[in-house]
Amino acid sequence: MVDAYAMTKTQLYSEKLFLKIEAIKFAHDFADKAVGPSGMQFKQQFYAGAFSKDQSGFWLQRFDSLNNNDKRTDRQYRKQYSLFKRSIENDIKARNRLLHIYLHFGAPVLLDSHWCISNLHNGTHNFATLLNLLITNTPHVNPSNSTNGTQNCLSAVQEGSTKLLLEIANRVDETFFNYLEAFLADYPSNVPSE
Repeated sequence: MVDAYAMTKTQLYSEKLFLKIEAIKFAHDFADKAVGPSGMQFKQQFYAGAFSKDQSGFWLQRFDSLNNNDKRTDRQYRKQYSLFKRSIENDIKARNRLLHIYLHFGAPVLLDSHWCISNLHNGTHNFATLLNLLITNTPHVNPSNSTNGTQNCLSAVQEGSTKLLLEIANRVDETFFNYLEAFLADYPSNVPSE
């Protein structure tokens, strides 16, 4: 007999995991595109495109008829655009936080449902400083069986967490398993392997 409660919890967990992975991928890809000489132009186009497609604001209909010159001079447009841009920047900042946590701590971050955008949205201004302290002070270990000697205290947890994640994904379905496996290969953390 199939336990409906367990299936519902597994489905909910896999959906949250999917959203977390997509947030990490977005942050990684956004960071890649937002640097260099064309980075500022990319950001401006991203914000303008997102604002023009935002269906939540009632201002959208009013602004559809404005050309670019009118948009630059219209106070209401500039105010609404600025508020929208600030809200998007907060989302991007939360995704960046999740990316940095994932890069340092690896697969265990994916397992823990606490690490999500909503919990990282209103973090402290000292987050970057705190994360840098954690990164620079993560103890390194030199096990006798290590071939490269670059392991840290997270290395042992990384392999077990990855196996558990893949087992969970395998129980959801093959498509999700393949998706997670590709993510782990394409977006590896910085945790040294054993």
